[in-house]
Amino acid sequence: ARAVCGPNSLDQKNLVSYPNIIIDMHTHLFNARYVPLYKVFRSRKLPRVIAGPLAFFILALTQKSDLNKAVDFDIAKASGDEIEDRLDKIANVTVEQISILLAEINSSLVRKKKNVERNNILEAFENTDLHKALVEIENEIKDEEAARELRLEHLSDNEMAMFDFKKGISLAESKRLFGAIWWLVKKFLKKAKEYIENFVDFLDFLITMMRSEKSLYRRLNRYYKESKIPNYLLVHHMMDMAKPFSGKAKFKFYPKQLTRMTNLERFSQGNAIGFSAFDPIRFCRRNRGSADIIAHMKIALSHGKVGFKFYPPLGYKAAGNSGRKLETVIDIFLDECIENQIPVFTHCTPEGFEVIPNYSGANAHPNFWREALTKNAKRNNLLLCFGHAGGGERKINNKTVRGWLSDDDEWKDPNNYARHVADLCREFPNVYCEISYMTEIIHDNDEKNLFKERLIKEYSQDASSNPPFCLKDKIMYGSDWHMPEMVNDIDEFLEDIVEIYSDATLKPHAKKFFAINAVKFLNLRNFARRAAKQLNKTCSKELLRKVDLAV
Repeated sequence: ARAVCGPNSLDQKNLVSYPNIIIDMHTHLFNARYVPLYKVFRSRKLPRVIAGPLAFFILALTQKSDLNKAVDFDIAKASGDEIEDRLDKIANVTVEQISILLAEINSSLVRKKKNVERNNILEAFENTDLHKALVEIENEIKDEEAARELRLEHLSDNEMAMFDFKKGISLAESKRLFGAIWWLVKKFLKKAKEYIENFVDFLDFLITMMRSEKSLYRRLNRYYKESKIPNYLLVHHMMDMAKPFSGKAKFKFYPKQLTRMTNLERFSQGNAIGFSAFDPIRFCRRNRGSADIIAHMKIALSHGKVGFKFYPPLGYKAAGNSGRKLETVIDIFLDECIENQIPVFTHCTPEGFEVIPNYSGANAHPNFWREALTKNAKRNNLLLCFGHAGGGERKINNKTVRGWLSDDDEWKDPNNYARHVADLCREFPNVYCEISYMTEIIHDNDEKNLFKERLIKEYSQDASSNPPFCLKDKIMYGSDWHMPEMVNDIDEFLEDIVEIYSDATLKPHAKKFFAINAVKFLNLRNFARRAAKQLNKTCSKELLRKVDLAV
């Protein structure tokens, strides 16, 4: 049936600046242990001598939950030189952790009634991931003083004894004892800087990725609380990246990553729900059949996930894949999602975590989804959301495309993903989009006004052309926290988006944009009932309350 595109009583409510409830459709709560870091760094052209030690180092600092406090500083409020401040903090975490490890080794030797001797302590220290990572870094930087400190040769017997009765020591004392290692870390990261664009954002992303899952959730949760938004729901997305990158993550996707994220969702008490990830490459390489594919989909859903994230830049398309096996696996996946009305959330910009930089991002072109949506009659009903809604200013084949920041001529560009997404939302009943990571508008009034003008024009087109379905019923809010460039700016981004939707023309649509459309896409009421069993009754009750607030 044709949707009614004109204003209704709900649209005409007088909304406050911040809506009563906001559903952030695009967040991430995974850390370094979920990602094949080395392969990701290599894909970004970091040389092996930098990528290997850097990945090992970050993982070593993410190993233990007792590091949460050490890395839980507020980057956004950092003072002084931006790069130096971040480097200092990472070096601080490193030397503090060395002190913690030595204290733990001492305690372990005492418990096991072994001799607390320098050689025994050194042997145990050398078996830690942090020590191994620092040795790799020292091999690259060549710092003999740091090497002495890693061998504990510089410590007197009295200094060694300090670790007998303390679980770590003060930062000042750690820096005195391991100052060369402190400088080693800084020098190594400065060398990595030579190969990395937007180095401050990259450092903040790495620091964020050191956090535990609960620490990540608390930080994101804090942004919304400090914005004084009365009610919110955080929708997080998992990434299954190991097979596309031919690498290894510290945690395997099935079942450890799923289990840990389910535990986090329970911990949130109904403030966070998640999408699992579906990687078709995983099922091609082992020549798995439809029964096995569907079984793994059911495993993910049984962990309380609301749907699946599909990420074409990892090396596959929604349709038109060159490999028959890959196309077959994706067809099985999409048809199963249609059969059971499972939401699919897909990345839709020509950039991102590309397995082949500046190439595989093109797999996300909406035209491949048009092909998938028209393969058979049932595909018309696929419940699909385009993450980023096609994006803002992006580069495609060395050409800049402006996306949602386009003027009228730029909007018509055949490679403008945003225009294609808007068309698909109007053409298919269950196709949606969300606008996360539109970082160009932050602190830039000109870009913000361009985005607002484009939204107004697209909403006006709904009213004038009377399409089968309306963009106002399909477009949603998302942030894409904790990705680089968004990791420190989510509060400013949200403020800018709220300001845009406070415009007199857009304000009548704000409640749909910030909550109602998300409730529809997620089929949130039904999911909330399922959550009573898969998460817990507290989560279920809170999700149902949020549904009632939204609608």
